[in-house]
Formats: sequence, C-alpha cells, structure tokens
Amino acid sequence: MDTLKELKDFSKDDLLSALGLQRKSFSTNVLPPLSFFGFGILIGTTLGLLLAPSSGRETRKKLQRSLDDVKSRASEGFQDGRSRQSSKVEQAPH
Repeated sequence: MDTLKELKDFSKDDLLSALGLQRKSFSTNVLPPLSFFGFGILIGTTLGLLLAPSSGRETRKKLQRSLDDVKSRASEGFQDGRSRQSSKVEQAPH
C-alpha cells in the first residue's frame, strides 16, 4: 500500500527523471533554430544589398532600412515571447 501512495506523490518531472527523460521548453527547442534562421536572413540580405548593382548611397540606405526592419521584427518577437511567458506564468497553478 505504501508503494501506491508513493506513486501518487510523483510529479511529472519525477516520473520523467526516473525514466531518464526531462521536459524541454520552448526556448531550448525553438529559439536556437530560429536564431540561426534569422542570422542567415540577415547575412543573405546584407550580401544581396552589397552585391547589387546600385550606388553606394542607395546601397547604404537599403541596408539601413533592412537593419531597421530586422530590429523591429526582433523587438516584436521578443515582446510576443515575453507576453506569452507572462500569460503562462499567470495561468500556472499556484
């Protein structure tokens, strides 16, 4: 009977640990590939602009607009992730 009582007290993390497993979060599964993807887009855009047949002034303007766009998207993504995390924290049982 004590064994059954002990099993009821196991949390999900305890059970996963007993099996040699662990939970993975959004940040460990999704963020690294997304960061590499974003970095690749940034490099590709930069190289494309630098190798495009336009004047230096036009290229710098295009590059500045692209960098501003990347900054804006990164900021939006950060704010979105932050709001998702805070809503998960608010919904978590206390």
